[in-house]
Amino acid sequence: MTTLWTAALEDLVEGPLAADEKRIFVTTRDGTVLALDRDTGAPAWKVSGLAGLVAGGPTALVLRQADGTVLRLHPESGSVLWRANSAVSGGLAPVVDGDRILVAGNGLAALDAQTGAVLWSVGGGTAASSLPEVFGARLLVGEQDGTLRCRDRATGVSLWTFRTASTLLAPPRVAGDHRIFLGTTDRRVVALSLEKGRLAWRWKVGADVQSAPALQGNLVLVAAFDAVLYAINRSNGNLAWRAPLPSRPLSSPMPVGTAVLVACHENEILGFDLKTGARHGGLKTTAQIRTPPLLLDGRLYLGLRNRSVVALKLAEPGEPGGPPPSPSPSPAPSPSPSPSKP
Repeated sequence: MTTLWTAALEDLVEGPLAADEKRIFVTTRDGTVLALDRDTGAPAWKVSGLAGLVAGGPTALVLRQADGTVLRLHPESGSVLWRANSAVSGGLAPVVDGDRILVAGNGLAALDAQTGAVLWSVGGGTAASSLPEVFGARLLVGEQDGTLRCRDRATGVSLWTFRTASTLLAPPRVAGDHRIFLGTTDRRVVALSLEKGRLAWRWKVGADVQSAPALQGNLVLVAAFDAVLYAINRSNGNLAWRAPLPSRPLSSPMPVGTAVLVACHENEILGFDLKTGARHGGLKTTAQIRTPPLLLDGRLYLGLRNRSVVALKLAEPGEPGGPPPSPSPSPAPSPSPSPSKP
């Protein structure tokens, strides 16, 4: 990995980065929202007095404030296109879901992306603790009492629940075969059916999982707080390999070609071979990593504690620090117990 650019900020990055095809969007602790050019890091615009968390995508740039106020911003200028009250307070970032905006916290609401009108909302019960994950007509949200709840995307109606022992902090991931993969804070990785939430398999890991799994081929990749990266067979829940991390993971694993990247506290990004778990390259940032890495088109964008945003170019296969052109064989992992079955 090599540094493409570094952009200095006036205050600490607050919350995750967001992006569209041209820009990286950043919020800072002093209530500033700014846009940086993805290729150069040059500032495109800056708006003050808008504390909150941003989400971006091809259809919208949205800011969510802690009291439930949601603002849609113009990606070219930062001007406010509309402002709406979702009536959902909390500290989770919004989610841009095509033609709607999802706001989760002390309740859950879907807003029309064009107008800000509330399409549906649900209140009461347990507050959301993870970002909503959308797959087709279904919407999945982790809750503070350990419940994973599946809702109808169009109406918000609850369809089924799956209970875990403690607060769910990681969003699930859904595969094309309509199976859900979820890491929990009671040291488990589970596979469920999307239709009814039925348990297919579970695997016990050494510590909490606080970031979403990544799916690549037939692997479920999970970074747990025992400082281990696990690769689990999607089909049957058996362990494919495991690799030690130098410290606790900062965010989800990031598959890139034949490798997977993991960002770790305080300032390391490491690469591992997808087939074997062998270590391949890495980098130490100039300051503590403050935001989950944003992986876009062969580049990593990070907010750092030294009041900067940095863009890193990933090494190509065969380059120094990059994955090998073809994976080398390595010794098979030590035998592990079979996963628990429902």
